[in-house]
Amino acid sequence: MTAAIIEDSLPVAELLQHHLRESFPDMKIAGVADCLPDAVELVREIRPDLLFLDIQIKQGTSFSLLNTLESQRLLNAHLIFVTGHGSKENVQRAMRYAALDFIEKPINPDQLRSAVERACRKDQDQQAIIEKLGLMMELLERRGQRLRSVMSVPLLHGDMEMVHKDKVVYIESKGPATIVHLEDGQRLASSQNLKYYEHLLSGEGGFHRISRSHLVNELHIQRYTSGEKYLILRNGEQLQASRRRGADFYRDVSGALISDRPSLKQLIDKIQHMLRR
Repeated sequence: MTAAIIEDSLPVAELLQHHLRESFPDMKIAGVADCLPDAVELVREIRPDLLFLDIQIKQGTSFSLLNTLESQRLLNAHLIFVTGHGSKENVQRAMRYAALDFIEKPINPDQLRSAVERACRKDQDQQAIIEKLGLMMELLERRGQRLRSVMSVPLLHGDMEMVHKDKVVYIESKGPATIVHLEDGQRLASSQNLKYYEHLLSGEGGFHRISRSHLVNELHIQRYTSGEKYLILRNGEQLQASRRRGADFYRDVSGALISDRPSLKQLIDKIQHMLRR
């Protein structure tokens, strides 16, 4: 566990460090700050797990520090107040920030030890929850990927064929039927129209409507000739793109699109922040 001390009295800060090193030799005390600007920079730099706070510090108070940290989304640490300003109002304000303890000076080593032990237990409990949530989210993501990798093809005679989307080369509107062309050469005659498949696969980021008659999987495209607007597929077939849809296809595959979807790590970090608050 990494700790930071916000205290404007050097003797008190040194005494606090002495008690912590004596009772918790594995704790890393990463820094001490005695004024508001330095305290903000210290927390931003080291992102401590535990903050020891005196209320009155140079150029402000620890409450103004916490407001600043909260507004900048830097307030992720457990809080223990160690102060000589133990008014009822200050205790209530500290509790609003979910402080683990409010220790009045002079420091009682037993009370300090008890507060830090609670912080350690809470940190371990939260870490266990985060790990379980991370595992659950990973399993759900894997399951979702498996489900998203397969699609159903309603056939003309009423049956349903399940196919892997990666195996679909292209889908073609041909007369009264829609033909799903597969990698192994199979052609499935579907009862659904091309618009149905365009809607079904619109969020996949790999299928492109290149004309009124064709929806193509980019995994199976070998070359696109922008002048004649031909797509040459890996199986040797050639498909003609329309002028407008060919230009749309060229734009889509040329630009690197950045997803707004949060990563698994970002979600876990957000959950961790919520748990600590």
